[in-house]
Amino acid sequence: MKINIVQNHELPDNLSDYQLIVHCGGCMLTHRAMRTTINEAKLMDIPILTYGVITSYMHNAIPRALVPFSDAFSEWEKIKSK
Repeated sequence: MKINIVQNHELPDNLSDYQLIVHCGGCMLTHRAMRTTINEAKLMDIPILTYGVITSYMHNAIPRALVPFSDAFSEWEKIKSK
């Protein structure tokens, strides 16, 4: 497994070499800049998520955050049981 760490304005030209993009710093970008990054990943069919989401997932915080939203929590439970 190879991991590259780059700044947003230095995204590699060929994103198809990657299996996952973990993005941090979206809060420091304009909506347009973040949307461009997401769209590039979508065009290449590469999953993209924020550092906060992956950290929450690794620490099992997502289910706790979804408890007040019963429909979303139910969907999460369905996905997790697959």
